[in-house]
Formats: sequence, C-alpha cells, structure tokens
Amino acid sequence: MKKCPIAISVFLLIFSWAVICISGNADKNKFEHWFKEEVFLLLDNEERKDFGKLSTAEEKEQFITLFWACRDPNPETEANEFKEEWYRRLKYVNKTFTRGLKKGWRSDMGKVYLFFGKPWQTKATPPSKKPEPSGGSQLDLGMQIWVYKQKPELRLNEIFEVTFVDQQWGYDLADDTPLIIRRALDIYPKTIIVNPDLNR
Repeated sequence: MKKCPIAISVFLLIFSWAVICISGNADKNKFEHWFKEEVFLLLDNEERKDFGKLSTAEEKEQFITLFWACRDPNPETEANEFKEEWYRRLKYVNKTFTRGLKKGWRSDMGKVYLFFGKPWQTKATPPSKKPEPSGGSQLDLGMQIWVYKQKPELRLNEIFEVTFVDQQWGYDLADDTPLIIRRALDIYPKTIIVNPDLNR
C-alpha cells in the first residue's frame, strides 16, 4: 500500500518533466521557424548574432516585439502595417513561387516580391529556339518582366524593370540585372527600420 503514493509521485515527476520538455521544444521550434523561415531576409547581420545569443523564451519574445516595433511605420496605432503586409506577401510568395523543396521566399521572384511588392505591370517573352554556332538549337524558355514605379527610398528614382529567366525549376534574376536594382535589394532591410532608436 505504501508503494502506491511513491509510484504516483514518480509518475507525476516524469509526466511534469515530459510536459516541460515538450513545451521547451515547441518554443524552440517556434523561434527557430520565425528566425529561419519568416524574417530571415529582413534580419541584418547584427540582429542575427544578437538573436543567436538569446537563451530564454522571454528574451526571444522581447527581441521579436522590438524587431517589429523598429519597423512599425505608425507606432501610435495599434496595428503594425509593415508586419501585416510582410506576412501577407510571405504567404503569397510561398504559395506562388515554391518549387519542390525550395520555399517561395528563397527564390529570386519571391525576394523581389517581398521587397518591392506587387509589380505595377508584368510582361513575358515566349519560349524560343536559339541557333548554336556548332549547329542545332537551344531552347530558351522565355522571361518574365516585372515593371515597378519609382521607389526613391531605395534610390530607384525612375520606373524600372526586373527581368527573370525561366530555369525550369523557377525564375532567376537575369544575369544582366542592373547594379542599381541589386543594390536596392541589398539595402532594403535597412531602409525599412523607421524607429532605429528603440533599444534591442
């Protein structure tokens, strides 16, 4: 009879430990997913290092809150319009541009859509055959061209085009993409920090 309370105590101890472990793993997976799948393109190198140093769920939650607050265009309102738009675009690119195991946000088209938004106009060139000097021909799968209006905050002061080449597994930025567009993609994560004075 005396063994029963001991067995129950041991069971409760093991059960509590299991719940803590499962909860800890869920938190870890949640933060890892946020870092690697939701905002990886927005994080600068310093933020990546800072987040990697955090050990508790509370510290990570605080980091995430401040991360979005730094990018909130209207801090006096309850909504964070930038955050809402980011997740809307993320959902769209993952649905539209995912190819096989490569998530849409990892593709060139996905990145451009996330950073520049929906194109103002789109154009396409049809597939064609290119003759080769040695004879025969090579299939050119065609291109997609996205036209955008000016984006002065990214130093794109005129209407511009982003060209993607069909690579069968998805569209990549054309090799001759102007340097000014490549630079705009590089500086985008910095330009959307509108409240830099918030402590991280």
